[in-house]
Amino acid sequence: MLVIAAHTGARRSELLRAQTEDVNLKTGVVTIREKKRTKGTLTTRRVPTGKLLAEVIKPLLASKRTYLFGNGDTPLTVDQAKLIFQEIFGKSKWKKLRGFHALRHSFISALACKGVDERIIDEFAGHSTEQQRRRYRHLLPNLTKNAIDTIFG
Repeated sequence: MLVIAAHTGARRSELLRAQTEDVNLKTGVVTIREKKRTKGTLTTRRVPTGKLLAEVIKPLLASKRTYLFGNGDTPLTVDQAKLIFQEIFGKSKWKKLRGFHALRHSFISALACKGVDERIIDEFAGHSTEQQRRRYRHLLPNLTKNAIDTIFG
């Protein structure tokens, strides 16, 4: 669950809704079920899988289950997910991480720092407003300067 969060930018609530049918390793895509964009309406976004993510997900798909996380028939609860997070990070060098959202922020930050186009980041993260984009723009100061230098020298 944590690897999927870190490699897709999925929110905790999206991870809890994740089903095996949302993963297609042949096309290398995870479909994330959102509720954030339009309240009350389920929307989706698609994020490509890398090699590590595919390796982690593959065993989950081998068993007959509906939900990726939990017992297969029912999803994990929010409290169960919090407990898992704390058990894994609570006594590690990453103990300062407060929750799944830190993994989402890291995913978006890593893309931004590598110069990935903002429109692609928006697509992966589900950002739809300028306010959402602005949260991560501070990570791009050299990229914006380099854009001007590339054109005007």
